[in-house]
Amino acid sequence: MKSKIFLLTILLMGIMGVSLPLRAGSSGLELVWTWNEAKIGSLFVDGDKAYIGSDQRFLTLKISDKYAPRIMAEIPMTASVKSICVSGKYAYVVDSVSEFLDPEPDTGLRIIDVSNPYHPKQIGFYSNY
Repeated sequence: MKSKIFLLTILLMGIMGVSLPLRAGSSGLELVWTWNEAKIGSLFVDGDKAYIGSDQRFLTLKISDKYAPRIMAEIPMTASVKSICVSGKYAYVVDSVSEFLDPEPDTGLRIIDVSNPYHPKQIGFYSNY
């Protein structure tokens, strides 16, 4: 349960773009780590791995040590990552310039094989152009 709260805190802080101190008290929350690289646009947790869309990057993180999560791999995207869903060995990643602008030819749904989280690779793409 603490892992889920920890990652939810990362997500909320990434969306808000701020780092707020948490105090232990009746809530029992403990801030153990902060993502300082860029805003988080999307997050998906699967066991001891987290998949993060941070600006124009898709990252896999090992989160088994909550005090020292490690980036395992990073794939550059052509636009901001808006959504991530992982099922089995595939991550479905949506990147888009803006929901208010016309779609770009190289943005859309990307299918990424994450069976080896240290070496994810894009295996499919569907353009929303």
